[in-house]
Amino acid sequence: MESKRVTQVTLPAKGPHAISRLSGIYAHSLDSVWVSDELEHIFLVDSKGAVNSIVDLREFLDDTEQLLINTNYAIHTSRLYYNKNRQSLMFLTQSLSSKEFAVKEVFINQKKETAIYKLSPSNIIPDMNEGYSYMSCPNVNYAGENIIYNYPAESSIYTLNILTNERNSVTAESSYTSNVVEKCTSGKDYAASERHRLENPYFYDVMYIPKYKIYARLHIDKVEFDADKGIEKLINDRDLYLMLFNDEMKKMCEVKLVKHRYNYFTGWSVSYGGIVLFVDNVLDTENDTDDLIIDFVNPR
Repeated sequence: MESKRVTQVTLPAKGPHAISRLSGIYAHSLDSVWVSDELEHIFLVDSKGAVNSIVDLREFLDDTEQLLINTNYAIHTSRLYYNKNRQSLMFLTQSLSSKEFAVKEVFINQKKETAIYKLSPSNIIPDMNEGYSYMSCPNVNYAGENIIYNYPAESSIYTLNILTNERNSVTAESSYTSNVVEKCTSGKDYAASERHRLENPYFYDVMYIPKYKIYARLHIDKVEFDADKGIEKLINDRDLYLMLFNDEMKKMCEVKLVKHRYNYFTGWSVSYGGIVLFVDNVLDTENDTDDLIIDFVNPR
């Protein structure tokens, strides 16, 4: 970001190190990244495209578990994480029988048993299995030895320290929007689920900004449903809010971001000193180019 240097890496599509459709990515260093694919493998790839390590996550999953590495604006965001101090990879899983969520920690090149950290259900909506369609899975992120997670259907933020097992939660309520998604009572069909999602807020994952030791969370407000406008226009017509929290997870501020400017399909990422937002909104009347433009939000 500082040097404006761009490196492009072509990932192997064939052969013994073939990488299928990506599900997650984690920046390991200036020279290497970890990537996960839909076949449940994780690869360490350097800047020349060489695969230096492969981890088969299926070896660490039970028959009744599913892997949840995902970044989907309508469902949830659960990121892949590499803990440098512990030389481990961390990722979200769900038991298909109990429906419970847990983060698993797999140690690289070390003879340690896989660690399992069970996540607490929502304090506000303990059972999301019915009536919340896409929003039933947690967003999961990491900061050092802490697992930070939240549920898209309510505003609370939860933390779990993997060393002490200490658990905390804060309501993290917005001053501008509703803080709980209403239960969907119109059935399980796709059209009903889409309308329910648009007519309720959605809380995205909590990101950590290392330079200032603060946390950031984006959330989007509901919009009045209008079948004549179409789903894409309705999604891009919603209000986007940014909330910042200190290192004790106390709310510092909440601001409404510029409307009709950003890509709401999880078009953002955290950097060392701020948040990068992808400028691309179909309702933006000022930006009509195909250029890749980003805004850098610095919390100073």
